[in-house]
Amino acid sequence: MNRIRLFIYLFLFTLVLGTCLYVSFGKESKIQDFPVPFFANYINDDNPKDLKYSSSGFLYWLTLRVNGWKENYHEGELKVFEKNNREVLVFQPPGEKAIYLFENFK
Repeated sequence: MNRIRLFIYLFLFTLVLGTCLYVSFGKESKIQDFPVPFFANYINDDNPKDLKYSSSGFLYWLTLRVNGWKENYHEGELKVFEKNNREVLVFQPPGEKAIYLFENFK
């Protein structure tokens, strides 16, 4: 009986952990090779250069690190990530569940 209970607990733990990891991974944004949260949606704006996505997502900053993006610096709500001599500015206004992405060309 204890083996069955142990198997059920391990199975449920693996299922919950797998679901959390799957949801925390990002999907491709309009900026090549830069992930956004899995459930984020692109929001059309008046300015087509603005890349606005809804929701910041669960463990989004960890997702960026897993995909090789290093945080260069941050100032308030503005964070700058770098990978392969490319910079992406991520801005998340306070009180707003949206992120803005800007690619900074060097």
